[in-house]
Amino acid sequence: MGCCSSKDADLVRRIEDLDSQIAFRPWRTAAGQFVDTKKLEQCVQELVELHSHSAAGSKRTKIQRLSANVGEEIKQLLDIKLFQRRDLIRIQCLLRLSRDLDAAAGKGVAAKVQAKYKALCKQSCSELLKQAGVQLQRIVGPESLVEGAKQVLSTLQHAQTNIAEAPELATSLLQYATAFSVKILELIRQLVDLDPQGLLVLQGVADGIDMMCAQATKTTDGIKWEPFSPKVDEISKQKAIELMPAKLESLEIELAKKHGMSRLALMEKLSELSPLWIEPAAEMEKRLAMALTTIEERITEAFDKAIAAGETNKIDKLIEVSLEYDDHCSIIVKQVHRHGAASTSTAAERDSLGRVLERKRANVTLKTLLANAEGSINKRTAELRELFRQTNREIKKIPRESLFKKAENAKWSFRLMSGNFKEFDDTKNAEVEKKYQAWVRAGKPREEDARRIEISIEVDAASLALRSSQATRRQGRRPKCRYGEKCYRKNVEHRKEFSHPTDNDWDDETFETVPEGLESTTPPIHSMSSDAAGGTRTTREERYKLDFQMMTQVRLTSTGVSAARRLLKRNEGMTVVQKHNHEYYKQIIDFVKELESIFEQVEVEMRLLGNDGRSGMEKQVDQLLKKVEPALREFLDMAVYCKDKESLQKIDDIEALLGVHVDRIGLAGTIRGLRLDDMLGAIKAEYSAKEPKTQSGGRRHACWDLLRLLCKPQAVGPPRLLECRLALVGTKREHEQKRRLHLTVKCQGLLYKYENDADFLTKFRAGVVEILSPAARKGAENCQHEAVLDILWIAIALKCDVGPVVKAAGSMVTAMINSACNSRLQPLTRVTEVLDIGHHLAHVAKKPLHEFSELDVSSPLVANRVLVYIEQALLSTKESEAAATQSMPATVRQVVEVRQRFRNQEVLSVFDDEFWRLFKPWYQDMTADAGDQKATTNRSGLLTEWAIAYCEQLQLKLPPWMMNKDQVEALRQLQAAVDANDEKKIREAVVFAKQADYTSDEKLAALFDSSIEKLRKLKRLPSGWEVEGLVGDSPAAKMFCVVNLGDEPVKALFQKIFNDTKASIVTRDRVGAVPRGYTVEQIISVMNAESWGSYLKRVDVIGEECKKFPGASPCSRETWAGWSGAIATQPCAEAILQAVRLPALQANANEFLMFHGTKPEAANLIAQNHFDMSFACKTGLFGAGLYFAESCSKSDEYVKADKEDRFPVVMCRVTLGHINYVPHKDPTKDPGREKLESSCLTGEYHSVLGDRKKAKGTYREFVVYNHYQVYPHFIVWYKRV
Repeated sequence: MGCCSSKDADLVRRIEDLDSQIAFRPWRTAAGQFVDTKKLEQCVQELVELHSHSAAGSKRTKIQRLSANVGEEIKQLLDIKLFQRRDLIRIQCLLRLSRDLDAAAGKGVAAKVQAKYKALCKQSCSELLKQAGVQLQRIVGPESLVEGAKQVLSTLQHAQTNIAEAPELATSLLQYATAFSVKILELIRQLVDLDPQGLLVLQGVADGIDMMCAQATKTTDGIKWEPFSPKVDEISKQKAIELMPAKLESLEIELAKKHGMSRLALMEKLSELSPLWIEPAAEMEKRLAMALTTIEERITEAFDKAIAAGETNKIDKLIEVSLEYDDHCSIIVKQVHRHGAASTSTAAERDSLGRVLERKRANVTLKTLLANAEGSINKRTAELRELFRQTNREIKKIPRESLFKKAENAKWSFRLMSGNFKEFDDTKNAEVEKKYQAWVRAGKPREEDARRIEISIEVDAASLALRSSQATRRQGRRPKCRYGEKCYRKNVEHRKEFSHPTDNDWDDETFETVPEGLESTTPPIHSMSSDAAGGTRTTREERYKLDFQMMTQVRLTSTGVSAARRLLKRNEGMTVVQKHNHEYYKQIIDFVKELESIFEQVEVEMRLLGNDGRSGMEKQVDQLLKKVEPALREFLDMAVYCKDKESLQKIDDIEALLGVHVDRIGLAGTIRGLRLDDMLGAIKAEYSAKEPKTQSGGRRHACWDLLRLLCKPQAVGPPRLLECRLALVGTKREHEQKRRLHLTVKCQGLLYKYENDADFLTKFRAGVVEILSPAARKGAENCQHEAVLDILWIAIALKCDVGPVVKAAGSMVTAMINSACNSRLQPLTRVTEVLDIGHHLAHVAKKPLHEFSELDVSSPLVANRVLVYIEQALLSTKESEAAATQSMPATVRQVVEVRQRFRNQEVLSVFDDEFWRLFKPWYQDMTADAGDQKATTNRSGLLTEWAIAYCEQLQLKLPPWMMNKDQVEALRQLQAAVDANDEKKIREAVVFAKQADYTSDEKLAALFDSSIEKLRKLKRLPSGWEVEGLVGDSPAAKMFCVVNLGDEPVKALFQKIFNDTKASIVTRDRVGAVPRGYTVEQIISVMNAESWGSYLKRVDVIGEECKKFPGASPCSRETWAGWSGAIATQPCAEAILQAVRLPALQANANEFLMFHGTKPEAANLIAQNHFDMSFACKTGLFGAGLYFAESCSKSDEYVKADKEDRFPVVMCRVTLGHINYVPHKDPTKDPGREKLESSCLTGEYHSVLGDRKKAKGTYREFVVYNHYQVYPHFIVWYKRV
C-alpha cells in the first residue's frame, strides 16, 4: 500500500511539473520565437514516459490533455519563419517530435504537423520563386549580372529543396530557371568584354542551374531540361577566340618593359587572360609559355635581390604576388580541362612559384634563426652553468636534514583585475597569516563572524589619477609577447597579436602597481607624509574584509565595481632548499621556454623545405641541441639531489616544454630513470612496512588526555572515548585510501606515457612487485585484509605480477579462518566475514579462492566450529527448549551462509564429509539415553530438526543414519503421548510413526515399542495380540484385526478340542445326520480392542460381585458334578490360550472357552462388531440371551456352509459368573423366560446353565444376557466328516 501511494504521488508530481513547464513554454523567447529544441525534446520525452505508466482516471485524462497541448504547440512552432531562415534543424526536430508524441498518445499529431509542413513548404517555395523573379528583374546590365546571378541561383536552389513536398511548383521553378538562363545569355557577351573574370562565375552558375533543374525534373512527368552549361561554354569559346589574342599581346607588351614594369599591372593583365584561355592555337601556347617563363624569372630575380638585401616587406609582397600568379595559372588549367583540351606547354606543367619562393625564404630564415640561436644558447648556457655551480656549493654546505625545513612564512596575495596576483607587504602579510592560523586552530569555523577579518592598507593617492587615465588604455592593450626582445618570430600575424619592447603599449602596465579597487574615481585624501626624497606624499586608508573560508576579499571603502569580491591566494613559504635553488630553477625554465620558441619557429620554417634541405637543417638543429645538454644535465643532477616536490615539478615542466626534443638532446633516458626511481620511491614510502613510532609514556598519555578532554563536554564515559578513537582510525583509513588512489593514478599515467618502452615497463613493474610483496606478507601476518586488498588493487591496476600478493592473501585468509574457528569467543559470523573477505580478494584477483588458499585444509576446522556453534545455540543448559526452537531458524541460516561461502564443489565435498563425519558421533552421543528419556528425546528432536532444516535449505540429502523430518515429528508425538499417558494421543502418534517408517531409526523404534506397550497396558490387550496391526493406518479407525493362526501345533490343539467335545446326540435343531467328525481348516484370531476392553471391564465387575456369593466362583468339583459334570472345553482351553499367548481364564469369574455356531457372514460381523443383543431370539428356550455350547456338535446344528463348504464356529470367551442352574424340562414355564432373564439382568445371577443333558439327555446350554460377558476369540472354519 505504501509503495503504491508513493508511486502515485510521484506520478502526480511529475504531471504537475510538466503542466507548469508547458504553460511556461521555456523553448520560446520573450518574443515567442522558437529557439531551444532541447527543452522541447525533454518535454516530449517526459510525456512519452508518462504515457508508458498505467495511469487511470483523472491522471490519464490530464496526460492526454497535456499531449494535446504539446501537439498544438508543435504545430504552432512550425511556421513560415523557420523556412525563411532556412532553419532545417528545428524543422526536422519538430517533425520528429510529432512522430514520437503520436506514437505514445495516438492523437494524430504527426499527420497534422506533416500536413502543415507540406503547406508551408509550398508557401515557402512560392515566396522564393517570387523573390527570384524580383531579383531577376534587377539584372539590367552586365554590371549587375555577376552578383545578381549569384542571388537568383541561391534563391532558386533554396526553393528546389521544397519541391519534393510541393511537386506542382516544379514547372514554375523550371520556368524561372529558363528565364534566368535567357537573361544570362543576353548579357554574357557584354560581361566578358567588361570583366573577363566574371566568366568564371557565370560558368559556375550555369553548372548550378543544370544540377538544380535535373533534380526538379524528377518530380514532374514529361518535362525535360536542356543543359545550359554547353551554351555558356560555346559563347565563352567564341569570346575567347575574339579576345584572347589581344589579351595575350597586352601581356607581352607589359613584359617587354624592362624598366617601369608594374607587378600590379602584370597580374591584372594575366587575370584578364586566364579566364579566356579556351582552346588556344599552338602558336599562342608557345607565346604564353614564354610569357609565363619571363614572369617567373623576373619574380624570382626580384625575390633573390630582396633576400640578399634583407628586405622582409618586399619578400612578403613578392610571395603574395607569386601566390596570385599560381592562382591564375590554375585558372588557365581549369579552363583548358573544362573545354576538353589538354595543355602541354603552359601552366599545367609548371611547379608552384609560391612554394619555390617560400622554400627559399625558409632556408634563409632558418640559417638566420640558427645562427642567432647558437650565440644566444652559448651565452645562456655559460650563465646557467655558473649559476649552477654557485647554487650547488650553497646547497651542499647545508645538512640534508635541514634542506626541507621552512625558511619563510606563507605569502598572501590578492588578485588584480588584470588576472595577476599582488603580494601583501611584509607587515600586512604577517598580520593576515597570524589571524589565519588563529582561525585554523579554532577548527576552521564556518560562521561569518569567525571566518572573516578586516584589515586596512595605506594607498598612495598619487597613482589614482594615473590609474584612472590608464583604465581606458588597458581595454585595448595587446598582451605582451612572452619572449620580449628575444622573440625571433617575424610573421606579421604574431606582431599584430602581441606587443614587443619597441611597441608603444609594451610598458603600459603601471596600473598593476595600484592596489585592487582603485580603478574608480579618485577617493578623498586622508593624510599627507614625506617621501624619501624629502617631498610630500598623499596617502589614504583603504579597508578590506577577508574571508578565509571563501578565500576572497571585499573592499569596504568603495561601492560599485571597485567593491567587487576578489580572490585571495595563500602560498606556503619556501623551504631552505627552495630558497637557494629558486632563482636557478627560474632561469632554467626561462631558458627552456626560449628554446621551445626557437624550435617552434625552426619547425615551422622546416616544413617548407624539401627533403634535401630539411635533412641538412636537422643536422644543424641536432648540433645546437647538443650544446644545451650539459646545462640541462646539471639541472637534472640538482633536481635529483634535492628531490623535493618543486624539483620534480620543474622536471615535468621542462619535459613538457621540450617535447620531442628531449630524445634528441639525450635526456630522455635520464628523465625516464629519474621518474622510475621517483615513482618507485613514492610506492615504497606508501606501502613499505613502517615501524611503529615510539612514544614516551607521557606523550601517549597526553594523546588520550586530549581525547578525554574532547569527550568531557558531553559528560559521557569511556565508551564515548572509544568511539572517538574508532572514528579517528576510520578517518585515517579514508585518508590512506585517497592517498593510495592518487598514487595509483599517477603510476598509471606514467605507464601510459611510456607504454611503448618495454624495458621501462618491465623494470617498473618488477620494482613494484619487489616493494609490494613484502608489504603484502606483512599485512597478511597481521591479518590486515584492507591493506592486502589495497596492495592487490594497485598490483592489478599497474598490470604487475600479482602472484606473490595473491599468495600472501591466501595465507592471510587461511590464518584468519583458523583463528576464527579456534576462538570460541568470536561468533560464527566471523567465519562468514572472513570467507567474504577471501572471496572479495579472489574477485579482485580474478582467481577462485580455493586456488590460492588452503580451503580444503580449513574446511574441517570450520565444520568443527559449526558443531560447537550448534551445541551452544541449541543444547546449552542456559537455554530452554522453547528458546532453542525459536533460535533454530537463525542457527540454520548462519550455518548455511558459512557453507555457501565454499563455492568450489571439491571444497564443499570436503566440508560436507567432515561435517557429517563429526556430526554423527556427536549426534549419537548427544541423543544417547542417559536416564532421562524425555530429555534425550528432546535433544534428538532438536538436532534432527536442525539437520532437516539445514538439508532442505541447501537441497541436500539427509545422512542415512539420521531421522527425517517425519520421523522427528513422530518421535516428538510419541514422547508427548507417552508422557501424557493418553490412549488417543498414543494411537495417533503410533499411526504417524508407522507412516514415517519408524523402523529405520533405533531410538524411534525403541520409543515406538514402548508406546505400543504403553497402549497395550492402557487397553489391557493380550500379549499375543499385534498391537501395531490393531492400530492400523488411521487413529480414528477401530482397533480391529484378524490374524490367521496357521501354525500346525495350534491347529492341532483346536482339532483336539473339536475331537474331545463332539457327540452323536441328535436334537430337534439338527438338520440331517450327525457328522462322524470335524476337520479344522482355518483358525482366525479376532483382535478387537474395543470389545476386549468392554469384556474385561465386565469380567472385573463380575469377579467382584461373585465375592458376595460364597461358592459361586469358582464352582467346586462337587457343584459341577451335580450339574452333569465339568465343562468339556476346560481341558483344552488353557493349552490353546497359552499357545497363542492369550490371558488365562479367570476362575474367580467362572470364565470358560465355548462354542457358538452361526452363518459365515454373521461370524465376520460378530468379529468386527461384537454380539448384538437385538438379534437375540426372544422365543429361545431360556429367553432372549446369547447361547453357547461346550460341545462342537451342539454348535454344529446352527452353522451354514460357505462356498467352499466350510462351516464357521465362533469360539468365545464367556464369563458365567454366578450361575443360575436350571435342570427343568420346560424352562419356559418353570421358572419361565422372563424370570430367567431378570435373574441375570437384575438379580444375583450372571448366567443361566440349562442342563438339557440331565433333563432330556442332550446337551447343556450356557446363556448370558449381557453381550459384554462374551468375547469372540476365534473363528474356526471346519469341514464335516
